[in-house]
Amino acid sequence: MDRLLKLTEAGATTKLRMRALFAAGVLAGEQGDYASAAALINESQDIAQALGDKTGVAVSLNALAVFARDRGDLEVAHILFEASLGLWRELGDQKAIARALSNLANVVKLQGEYGRAHELYVECLSIFRALGDRTGVAWSLNYQGMSHTIRVTPPLRGHCTNRAWQCFGKSMTVGELLARSPIWVT
Repeated sequence: MDRLLKLTEAGATTKLRMRALFAAGVLAGEQGDYASAAALINESQDIAQALGDKTGVAVSLNALAVFARDRGDLEVAHILFEASLGLWRELGDQKAIARALSNLANVVKLQGEYGRAHELYVECLSIFRALGDRTGVAWSLNYQGMSHTIRVTPPLRGHCTNRAWQCFGKSMTVGELLARSPIWVT
């Protein structure tokens, strides 16, 4: 991680430094060092803001939200995922919007807001369908099925779960499915 940061000049506000800080932050987060991860991602976000790079800001907010969710701070995760989603909507990046909706829905579901989570999953599913993203459709249906499991609506749970597995089968091999993570960091 230190070598990654040494590739760029400390204090510089360049895209290269922004990306290096982000990558180092993600690595720190994967190692469970959330304090370092947040500091690095926040510095990356500051550079993105200074450069007027809304994509960089949205990606940073999403990463910080993932860290908050992983630490169990659902309120902060919710706020950060909402902010990231707002920027993606501004930018019009449909795939990023769908991923942000999925991330937000997962947190909202964990907060016990099952109706709101379902609404977000439905919007996410609609976007993935429009994009022709069969993997995104499969994950959206899977999450809807899990949401129905929690809400105890067996007919819908079964339909969504069965449909999700059909979509997974059409979109990727079993090996690809197992190699992919359901947690998307854009």
